[in-house]
Amino acid sequence: MGVDYLLDWCDGKLGTMDIKKDFQDFVNDYYEHQYMDDYSEFVVNDLYDLPLEFLGSWEDYHLFAPVIDQAYAHYLAGKRFH
Repeated sequence: MGVDYLLDWCDGKLGTMDIKKDFQDFVNDYYEHQYMDDYSEFVVNDLYDLPLEFLGSWEDYHLFAPVIDQAYAHYLAGKRFH
């Protein structure tokens, strides 16, 4: 799982070298300004759990992926999150 990779190999953090250069601007903007809102809303409304208090699975990630995909599509269309 991605969380295991982050904790075991990245000291709990992604760095710029972990993200393809083409996506770094999107990741920075989205993560700093919108990700936690989208993530929290997804966990509460779709998983009926509390953010940061559950162990996610790949299935959970695949359910959340369309939210990230939509945010990326908006970003490509010129929308910024700040």
